[in-house]
Amino acid sequence: MQTKMRAGLVLAVMALIVLALGLTLALPLTVDVIGNLDWGPVVGGYLATILMASAYAAIGLYVSSRTDNQIVAFILGVVACFTLFIIGEQLVLITVPLVRTGIIAAGLLVAVFIWNEFFLAFNLTGNEAATLPVYMARFREQQGMFVAQLSAASTVVILPAVIFGWISQKSLVKGLTAGGVKG
Repeated sequence: MQTKMRAGLVLAVMALIVLALGLTLALPLTVDVIGNLDWGPVVGGYLATILMASAYAAIGLYVSSRTDNQIVAFILGVVACFTLFIIGEQLVLITVPLVRTGIIAAGLLVAVFIWNEFFLAFNLTGNEAATLPVYMARFREQQGMFVAQLSAASTVVILPAVIFGWISQKSLVKGLTAGGVKG
């Protein structure tokens, strides 16, 4: 039963795609009446559009079958289709290798700033969903601070940022110096 329903859904989406493209056939027919139209590129364009639209529809159907929330399925489907679309663009293929070190440096700085965020996390989270710096701030008691626990917790909190910075140190230095060097 599930297989028939999925097959029916796929066929319905394909029928909608073919119907929508069929309604645009008036334009090439009009151009053919006015002048001599080469039908090879037109048929190739329609076939490529049908195949691309069916691939996007298949991605959307797959994503919607993995989640019960329609909004999440829509957002994930759009992100997946946009990612597949943008990968082949010449702008991405040319510019991303040129700015790779800058992206890594900016990403590292953002990660460190987010990791050490205290003010918003302290004001916007509760006891059950606190970030590590907020958790450390709760070591204060009426009797004073527990220095041993605070020292151990601060070591654990800062360790991932230090390890991440140590691993990406070469790219960080390249990215930060690439903007300052002329030529």
